[in-house]
Amino acid sequence: MGHRLERRERRRPSAEPGSAGRERKAAEDVRIVVDCDPGHDDAIALLLALASPEVELLGVTTVHGNQTLEKTTENALRVLELVGRSDVPVARGAERPLVRDLHVAAHVHGESGLDGPELPPAAAEPVEQDAVDFLVEHVTPDVVLVPVGPLTNVALALERGLRPQRIVLMGGAIAEGNMTPAAEFNIWADPEAAQRVFHAGVPVTMIGLDVSTGRF
Repeated sequence: MGHRLERRERRRPSAEPGSAGRERKAAEDVRIVVDCDPGHDDAIALLLALASPEVELLGVTTVHGNQTLEKTTENALRVLELVGRSDVPVARGAERPLVRDLHVAAHVHGESGLDGPELPPAAAEPVEQDAVDFLVEHVTPDVVLVPVGPLTNVALALERGLRPQRIVLMGGAIAEGNMTPAAEFNIWADPEAAQRVFHAGVPVTMIGLDVSTGRF
């Protein structure tokens, strides 16, 4: 009995006060970079990342997809401005797929890519560094890369030596697509890039259309 009491007493100091507890919490946070093409869906993804206490958003890279690169970049900046996080760096990426023609999803997201809400204009500008260089520099082996758009930037960065802790992406489908009966938009928009990402030897978690829309 005395031995067990002694062990409990030794564990009790683990409830550290103040700064020590905060440092331990910071060490446990998941550090991420989001590669995106906002789009209403990706705007929500950014807001969720910023609102999640267990996530530290290190930066945002933009890509063609739901709209042109110019519009997706502006939309990312506006979303960050809306919630007072214009401190998060935004880097512009690929304007078009690796080998195919550009197709955007204006039929879903409108001509602006965020038709509907009136967001404040962004005061911030994208960083001078392009998305591929930004990913290679900032997505270190302890950072999770979260692509939620076409995978062009990611494929190019992997060729340049990008090695994230892992990739957690929204893309693909098992049961049904939203561009063809089988193809989901993010993969359909640049399938050659997706092929490179899935065969790069980096751990990949795919959150398919079936999961993200609740179609089981």
